[in-house]
Amino acid sequence: MTCANTAVNVHIVPGPADWEMQVTVPRTPSTIGPLGPAVVTFALSLRAEGKKPKTIRTYTEAAIWLAQRTEPEPQSWAQVTRKHVRQHMAWLAENKSPAYASNQYRALQAWFRWLADEEEIPNPMAGMTPPAVPQKLIPVLADDELPRLLATCSSKQFSDIRDRAIILLFASSGARLAEVAACVSATWTWKAPPRSSPGKAARCGSSGTRLTPPWHCPGT
Repeated sequence: MTCANTAVNVHIVPGPADWEMQVTVPRTPSTIGPLGPAVVTFALSLRAEGKKPKTIRTYTEAAIWLAQRTEPEPQSWAQVTRKHVRQHMAWLAENKSPAYASNQYRALQAWFRWLADEEEIPNPMAGMTPPAVPQKLIPVLADDELPRLLATCSSKQFSDIRDRAIILLFASSGARLAEVAACVSATWTWKAPPRSSPGKAARCGSSGTRLTPPWHCPGT
């Protein structure tokens, strides 16, 4: 690791010690020397496309992290090869979750595609295979567990009535936590009938669809 003024360069040294160094290294364009300006332009391009701030941060930080962990220290993006990308992805696969590694792979794909279009630099990830992400089964309540859960809030007290309503809402609609949390009783507007919606079904079953509540809540 070499330090000059505020710039910090971290070279790839797989292992626990490498992770400890990475925690303290800021992922900003200024830390990767001559490779930084292209990342700044990439961020501007993403903003112009209307990408969300979180997406922009994920994509740009993925590119910066790869540059920080590349050895020898590259002086241009053309010097970052497929081998460097594979070394980085192998480290991620061994030290982070499969989902995180997959997220970083997709971010780097976007980065190198943009770089190939804008700077006419060959894409080192062309033809690479993304890391496998095993299916993660989300536990669901067994048939006898829902009645037992409802029995814990069976009194006439406000807190129990509230909790019972929330539990039944989850059970009957398939709504996600964020959707229920965003609901404010004074702002509900009724819409009928309930409809099915694809996409997040794995969180509440395996059918591929879930029921959308027949009301609209802010933020859902």
